[in-house]
Amino acid sequence: AQERIGTAFFGIAQFGITVSEIAIPFVLFGFNMLGPVLLGQVRDQPQRIREVIGDVTAIKVVHLVLTIMAVLWLASGPYAEYHEMFLWVSASLLFSCIDGMWVLFGTQSMVWASVLISTSRILGLVAVVMLVQDERDMFLYFLLTLLPTVLINLFSFGLTLSRHGIARPSWVRLRGYWRLGASYAAVTCLALVMDRLDVLMVERWLSRVELGWYSGALRIAHSLSQALTYFVMALFSEVVILRTREELTK
Repeated sequence: AQERIGTAFFGIAQFGITVSEIAIPFVLFGFNMLGPVLLGQVRDQPQRIREVIGDVTAIKVVHLVLTIMAVLWLASGPYAEYHEMFLWVSASLLFSCIDGMWVLFGTQSMVWASVLISTSRILGLVAVVMLVQDERDMFLYFLLTLLPTVLINLFSFGLTLSRHGIARPSWVRLRGYWRLGASYAAVTCLALVMDRLDVLMVERWLSRVELGWYSGALRIAHSLSQALTYFVMALFSEVVILRTREELTK
């Protein structure tokens, strides 16, 4: 893609992708980690599972609204030159609140999770290779790069609804879950902001060509780290159902 659309346009697209990656954890609010833990505690209670799904989804909708407001403010202020791209980032965030991957992790459905992740990313890669031809396709490349995440969210949430359903959220439970999620959110949001902050700094301080070269190398490094991420998530899916120290030691 970098060779086809040019280094400068590649850098612009990667900057938009980075903004999306930073914004998503503010929508998830730590429930990509806390959610599986909550489900692990009620894995034998179908009604409680539906309640957790409903409550977590409601919290994400609230944070979705707040996050989109922040992104739109950036699009009309400090980053007005990326106005259209930030609008697309806002649109892609709509699918973050219906992410069902945390349910698959929390119910030990790792086979489904692996299939969804692998298939969606392969489809996104094939689409980029086939459709992105030159610099005029910069926005198309940007959207196709976001496509795998959108597909994963849609299909995982559809699978969640078909297997478990969803209950009406409870205000009493929401307040408790929000307090629990705050600490998880602080860790995940700050970690990702720090991990992606360099791209924002390069975009402000250097040229777009330099941003493109830097983003290309960084994207390769992140891709190589995915293998470890899959292993960690598979292990995490099993850890959330453990109830005693002896089980954890085994």
